[in-house]
Amino acid sequence: MNLALKLGGLALSALVGPLVGSPARAEAAQADLRLELGPAYDSNVLRLEGGARQAPLGDGLLLGIGELQVARSVGERLRLQAAWQAGGKLFAEQAGEDTLAQRLDVGLGFVLPSPEGMSFRLLVDGAARHQRTRQPASSSDHTRLTATPSLDLGFRSLGATAGLALDRLQFVDHPDLNAQSYVGQAALRAGFDSLGVSLGGAIGQRGFDGPRQIRIGTTQRGVPIVDTDEGVRRADDLVRAQAGLRYDDLLIGRIDLAYERARSNSLGGDYVRKALTAQATAPLPAELIVSVSATLQDLAYAEPQFVEEGASFGVVEDEGRSSINLRLERPVSGPLSVVLRSGAWFSASGDGPSYSRTLTSLALAFGSEAAD
Repeated sequence: MNLALKLGGLALSALVGPLVGSPARAEAAQADLRLELGPAYDSNVLRLEGGARQAPLGDGLLLGIGELQVARSVGERLRLQAAWQAGGKLFAEQAGEDTLAQRLDVGLGFVLPSPEGMSFRLLVDGAARHQRTRQPASSSDHTRLTATPSLDLGFRSLGATAGLALDRLQFVDHPDLNAQSYVGQAALRAGFDSLGVSLGGAIGQRGFDGPRQIRIGTTQRGVPIVDTDEGVRRADDLVRAQAGLRYDDLLIGRIDLAYERARSNSLGGDYVRKALTAQATAPLPAELIVSVSATLQDLAYAEPQFVEEGASFGVVEDEGRSSINLRLERPVSGPLSVVLRSGAWFSASGDGPSYSRTLTSLALAFGSEAAD
């Protein structure tokens, strides 16, 4: 059985926790299929109805996950990849909370002519993500489209990447929070045997469909009076920095430090977010494979009293939450294996909307790989 660790963010993580698939291989063509199905318990997401906060809806459920990855090389210079993931939660009693999430990723890599000892590659990645909850709709239901064109330069064990990140987020029932972002980013990397390090930064802007909130005065008690400025849309200026350390030997692991600052023209939009993320996958005795991931975040708003409860852009897909996830897998017969996963999500330290959720599942998994 292959060891693997998805080092990038997965759209389904908020629904089912971390997924583990197959590592990239060098065949001219490959296809990997993985299916999981089994009982689970999810304390569920806190949601809003008519502005009132509700308690968690704890309930037994059936959890299903599907993942299909395909890749093909065209000649010596072109590489095409695609991955489709889908996850669903079917509740035993709270049918209105049934949730389906899907994600489609596509990637293109083209090797450009370069001097001996160096490599130039043009990379274009795209993703489409979709999450829906049966009635009543969840405040986090959304569709998200991203595109990331970049140019990669490699020289021996060193490398550099520069490109753009384009993003469009569309909510089902929060049109004022619909947004698009345009971010320029760059990164440097170095590899030393099984160890790799990286440094990166980004700067850009996120624009919202909805208007900004402004302070128009103060009451006699000193309480700010807030109004909507219909003539001006909300806009956030973003600055990000990140450092990473990767290890690939007895285990596959990665540690990342991230810093993000947003300056907004709307009340409640300024924040600083710091995050520490650690991920690892390793074999254990008795043919077990364990995957562990943890994210600890500190989120500080300049004006926390104006942050909207439960519907902040920063917490979509657990982006602004801390979490701990554990996944154990053991093969039982041929392509079949048993998978135990458990995860907990909670509010980042500091300011912002409160949140708490746990998920545990035991599933039977089927995996199939084919290559030419």
